[in-house]
Amino acid sequence: MEPILALPALLQLAAAVLALRYALQHQARGGWYLLALAIALLTLYQAGGLYSGLPPRPLALLGTAAALALTASTFLLEHAQRSETAREHAALNAVEDLVLHTDRDGRVDYLNAAAEHLLGRSNARNLTLEALLAPQNPALLREAFQHALQGKTVQLSDLLCQDRYGTPLWLELTLRPLTDRHRAVCGVRVTGRNTTFHKRVETVLRQYDRLLREAAGAAHLLLSGRDLDWALNKVLATLGTALEVHRVYLYENRSRAETGLEAVPRLEWARAPASQPSDPLGNPLRYADPPFARWYAHLASGQAISSAVRTLPEAERAALEAQGVRSLLVVPIFVQERFWGFIGFEDHETERAWPESERSVLHALAASIGAALERHQRERELRLQRSLLAHIHEATAEGILAAAPSWEVLFYNRRFLEMWKLDEPVLHAAPPTLPRTLAQKTVAPDRTLHGLLRLHEHPQAVVQATLTLRDGRILEVHSAPLKGGGTPAGGRVWFFRDVTRQKRLEEALRRSKQRFRALVQHSSDITYVLDARGQVRYVSPSVQELLGHPPRKLTGRPFIELIHEADRGEADQALERVLQHPGKLLIHEFRARHGDGTYRWLEVRGKNLLHDSSVRGIVINARDVTQRKRYEAQVEQLAYYDPLTQLANRRFLQERAQQAITHARRYGESLALLYLDLDRFKQVNDSLGHEAGDELLAQVAARLRRFVRESDTLARLGGDEFVLLLTEAGQEEASRSAERLVKALRQPFSVRGHTVSVEVSIGIALYPQDGSTFETLMRRADAAMYRAKNEHRGFQFYAPDPAHPPQTPAELEVELRRALQEGGLVLHYQPVRAVEDQRLVGREALLRWWHPQHGELRPAHFLPLAKQAGLGRELDRWVLQQAVRQSSAWPASQWVAVNLSTPSLCDPEFPRYLEGLLETHALPPQRLLLEVTEDQALHEAGDALQALQSLGVRLALDDFGKGRAALEGLQGLAVDLLKIDREFIQGLPHHPKDASLSRALITLAHHLGARALAEGVETPAQLEWLRAAGCDLVQGYLTGRPEPLATSTRPEA
Repeated sequence: MEPILALPALLQLAAAVLALRYALQHQARGGWYLLALAIALLTLYQAGGLYSGLPPRPLALLGTAAALALTASTFLLEHAQRSETAREHAALNAVEDLVLHTDRDGRVDYLNAAAEHLLGRSNARNLTLEALLAPQNPALLREAFQHALQGKTVQLSDLLCQDRYGTPLWLELTLRPLTDRHRAVCGVRVTGRNTTFHKRVETVLRQYDRLLREAAGAAHLLLSGRDLDWALNKVLATLGTALEVHRVYLYENRSRAETGLEAVPRLEWARAPASQPSDPLGNPLRYADPPFARWYAHLASGQAISSAVRTLPEAERAALEAQGVRSLLVVPIFVQERFWGFIGFEDHETERAWPESERSVLHALAASIGAALERHQRERELRLQRSLLAHIHEATAEGILAAAPSWEVLFYNRRFLEMWKLDEPVLHAAPPTLPRTLAQKTVAPDRTLHGLLRLHEHPQAVVQATLTLRDGRILEVHSAPLKGGGTPAGGRVWFFRDVTRQKRLEEALRRSKQRFRALVQHSSDITYVLDARGQVRYVSPSVQELLGHPPRKLTGRPFIELIHEADRGEADQALERVLQHPGKLLIHEFRARHGDGTYRWLEVRGKNLLHDSSVRGIVINARDVTQRKRYEAQVEQLAYYDPLTQLANRRFLQERAQQAITHARRYGESLALLYLDLDRFKQVNDSLGHEAGDELLAQVAARLRRFVRESDTLARLGGDEFVLLLTEAGQEEASRSAERLVKALRQPFSVRGHTVSVEVSIGIALYPQDGSTFETLMRRADAAMYRAKNEHRGFQFYAPDPAHPPQTPAELEVELRRALQEGGLVLHYQPVRAVEDQRLVGREALLRWWHPQHGELRPAHFLPLAKQAGLGRELDRWVLQQAVRQSSAWPASQWVAVNLSTPSLCDPEFPRYLEGLLETHALPPQRLLLEVTEDQALHEAGDALQALQSLGVRLALDDFGKGRAALEGLQGLAVDLLKIDREFIQGLPHHPKDASLSRALITLAHHLGARALAEGVETPAQLEWLRAAGCDLVQGYLTGRPEPLATSTRPEA
């Protein structure tokens, strides 16, 4: 085809396309659609003909012209529509409400400026309406959209949506159908306004209204009188729910001496989250601590603490943020205008502003809580007072009766019924018969009835009288007008007190005073009565007999003039203490001057009775204890000296040796300890008798004393063993001294007409090379003495055995610990028998150590080491466990005695341990005898012994007579047994001094209410003497040696 022909063909083709487009745009409108479609077909037909070179056809040309006209009209129409749409959008952008358009599929194709601003989107095309608004209830929006497509107008109020940032938006929407110019629904127009602010205001108002209602209900609940804690818990839960917080708590202020003022938790309510944070205020809140230092000042002044946590001071913020708290409100609570505590609210999610409206409501509620607390306190006090009054009425010894003028009973207590032996119906009889009933129970019924009736005629009279009942009882009566409480005038209250016993006591006291005066006149003790200045107002006649002073010469003189000048200072102090402690008995001992110029020891018991109207003086009873003081002086002497030889005993030697060792260590000096043992002494004792043996020992001591320097110490240990302690002496000086002693004792002795020859074996140990303690030196001097005896060499210095080299204390300590753990210790038991019939009454447990090198060791060899190593308590418990366990199988009449060390006695847990041990082995406490020394009982563990005795165990004083016990100290102990030391028994029965001292100790034991046990009894003569002296028990080789369990517990023959 020619080009000139192709151009018309192309135009025809374009006109056909435009007609076809128009047909498609208007296919919903049937007529226009068919016309446009026909024009498009004709035009296409004409274009095809032109293109093929055919001549134009008229009908086809008409279609082409129509297509061109249709195209022009379409263009003009679309331009008009776009202009209209632009004007419409400009108008919509000017309104404040949001407007958006969607197509039928819900895709947004237009948003006005308000919608873009509100939803945060400038380009929302191709987003669906649901995606754009993100409603909380998308189904509701879909349903409304479908209704709008159906031509309906739909309104949605309070639709909760979100902007693109997730911020909640409350919208009020209207959905209308959107039509084209042909009135066909082509989409939906959505218009709406933002109601978020109004919704929030409404929510706040609703919450405030709810808070007011809940607060009013809570206040009513607090004042309802129900259980306060239940009501407070209910209030906390109500407030927590109404305020939508996470925690509500109530804190109460308390003051403590160690921490000062603090707030302690009382009640709490908490929402139950998935994971509950720990409580920042769960422990007491100390106002002085840095995180909460400012709280007290704010709260005590009535100010609340309300803030977001991030705005608080650093210390507070750190403490609260660590627990997840984001905002906080704390309101003070006042009770009787006193800052009582606070109520707190926590929000863990949002930073609440805590508006003034909420705070004012919570302040009012805090005041209601304070009022409820105050009322609760007053009610509790009232209940307590009523309960106390009721208990007083019931517990009082007085019978109480309140009656109206007509004798109608208003009140009575149970004691009134018991006192008058009445039944309750009598009190409520009509007409009242109570006065006649009461009068009939007295010895003078007519006079009593007249008195009762006359009192009601004189209502203001206050009367006190005494009534005697027919059964002999005496009642003291007090009656007074009954006032208050709306009681009719003339009512009375009666108080009846049974004074029968009091009257009888008064009569008995009167007779007792008569007897007392008679006894004082004839008593052997002296009774003084002093005034407040210490002058004698009265002294009993016995002062003439005891002190040789006529009573009349002492009256009016100061009591202190009778006291020895050396004792007057102590006497003045004692009198001052008596004045300062009225009614308390104080005991002292003083020397008082006798009329012949000598002095007597008096035990003085004083009590301040200046406040007693019947005495009005200081009463002093004085008893002559001169003889007892002499006994005590003798006992004190025996504590340090051997009674036979008058040499130092082992105790004195030990103290002097320890002092000498301390001095030598300080100044770098040496000293020597010589252990002496007489050879052939037993032969003399057996052939010539014990008296001859004692005389020989006395002569040996006298001869040895001639070779001892004043700075040295010579002691007798017992039997034929002596020890000489040389100070500032080395090996050379010790050797010369030993030679002199050996030579001196080789000279014969004359004993009761017999010439006696003895020799001595001496062992020498030197400080510091042979030992650094007294026990070590004694042990090694003893070993050297035995070597000298075996080798017949007179004296020997200590030298280690090559086969068994010496062990250090540390090595011995390790071996002792091993023995304690591995069974190297064993108990031997020595029998204790009754003197009269030799009946076995008990056994003493004695500890032994089986040493692999040294064989059997007695306690004297290892107890000092155990004490230094701190093993005293362990050894005591081991011995107790074995002794209690083993003795539980003995006959019930036999006890076991165990020695205790000071560490065990001073252990506060020891009584509980001992009680458990006795229960475990079912051993009655009275079958256990605990042995302690005098020093332990009086100075080291007196309180502990009382605790042990409270368990029921018995107490023995071991080695009695060797300590420093004073009689008044021993009187304070409940001693069951006094063990007289063997040193006093060895000289019996021939040595007079031993005999007198032993007799005194037996008497002293009985004076203390204890039994006397003699230790170290070895001869029948000693046993017979002890029986005659009244000794109760004996222990020694004569009656039984210490033996292991299997041997010591064999049946008695």
